[in-house]
Amino acid sequence: MYAAEMSVSQVEAETEQFRRQVIQLKADYRSRRERLDRLAAEYESSKQYNPAQRYQILKDMIKNVSTDPAVKSKQPP
Repeated sequence: MYAAEMSVSQVEAETEQFRRQVIQLKADYRSRRERLDRLAAEYESSKQYNPAQRYQILKDMIKNVSTDPAVKSKQPP
């Protein structure tokens, strides 16, 4: 629908919908960014272990990320 064809109330409703989407996207971004920062820190701290120990640590990190329902349920827009 073009803006010229929309009523004021329709434009306001659509604007409010976009505002809610922006808020949700920002929250998703922050959550994913925090997750990535945490993963990077865990990766760096894993470097202190010998390769045999580190392998299991990295394997667990990957498993946690790949099985996290919060990550799986959210699809990018």
